[in-house]
Amino acid sequence: MKRTIIFLFILLVAKELNAQMILAPNKKFVSELDSSAYIVKEYPEISQSVLYARVKQYIVQTYNSPKTVLSENSPTSISIFGVETYNGLLVNHIFTYKIVFTFKESKVKIDVSLVSLEISEGRIVMGEVVIFDSHGKVRKIVKKLVESCNNTINGVINGVDTSIKNAGSTNDNW
Repeated sequence: MKRTIIFLFILLVAKELNAQMILAPNKKFVSELDSSAYIVKEYPEISQSVLYARVKQYIVQTYNSPKTVLSENSPTSISIFGVETYNGLLVNHIFTYKIVFTFKESKVKIDVSLVSLEISEGRIVMGEVVIFDSHGKVRKIVKKLVESCNNTINGVINGVDTSIKNAGSTNDNW
C-alpha cells in the first residue's frame, strides 16, 4: 500500500513539473494538468530580474525578429506575439499566438492565447480554421494541426524553462 501511494505521488509530482498547455474551445491554451488558464513555473533562489533577463535572452536568441515579436515591461512581464506557418500539400495554415510571461521572485507565470489560425493558399488568406465542433471537441480534420500548435507552444515554454535552468552553466571561455 505504501509503495502504491509513493508511486502515485511521484507520478503526480513528475506530471506537475512537466505541465503542458493545450488549446481549449475559448481560444486559450490551458494547463493539461488542471485546465487552468496559465501555468506557473518555480525557480527557487532565482530573482525576478534574473528570470526576466533569462527569458528575454531566450527570445532574442530564438526568434528571427525579436524586436517585432517582443513587448516588455521590465522587470515584470514579457509578451511574445508569434506566427508559425505549417505548409501543407494544397493549403498552408498560419498560427498566430500570444504568450505572456509575468515575473515574481522565483516564479514565472505563463499565459498563452490563440490569436488566429487561418488557411492560406499561396499569399491569399482564405479564412479562419474552425477548430472545435459544437460539443467543444477538436474536429478530426484539424486534429494534427492542433497538435502542431500545441507542440509549438510547449516547445517555446520548454525552451524557456531549459534556458532559465541552464543559464550560467555554459562555457564562456571563447
